[in-house]
Amino acid sequence: MLVFVYGTLVEPIIRDRILGHHVDTSDAVLEGYVKVCGWDYLTLVPGEGSVRGVVFEAGDGDISRMDVWEEVPVYELVPVTVTVDGESVEAHCYIMPEPPEHYEVVPDSCIASIPLNDIIRDVESMFGRFHGAEDKDR
Repeated sequence: MLVFVYGTLVEPIIRDRILGHHVDTSDAVLEGYVKVCGWDYLTLVPGEGSVRGVVFEAGDGDISRMDVWEEVPVYELVPVTVTVDGESVEAHCYIMPEPPEHYEVVPDSCIASIPLNDIIRDVESMFGRFHGAEDKDR
């Protein structure tokens, strides 16, 4: 399944640790949505704009691990159409079925409402330590 991500899973160090392996990604754009933050969560809501992210192929095991990270049913995996290299592509994306009552629109550069080190600590407590190429750089 092709998955479009726009938040913490955009970061390779986080994505690879959650999945337990590296995946190749392509840049993608989702039109007709804006990225918002509320309740310390990012999500997408329909709006005049676009959201940049990445797409990658995810297997059943990858989906299961992302479901844990995305706290399904807080988020749902829904079908979307994204643009990759100028072509429309069908993908799936984690979006809150009910956005927070109060939220603010945030730029594409915003991938989380908490620091990266805190996110990595959370990933490691949920999935264990990933011993990939990124660890050689630490």
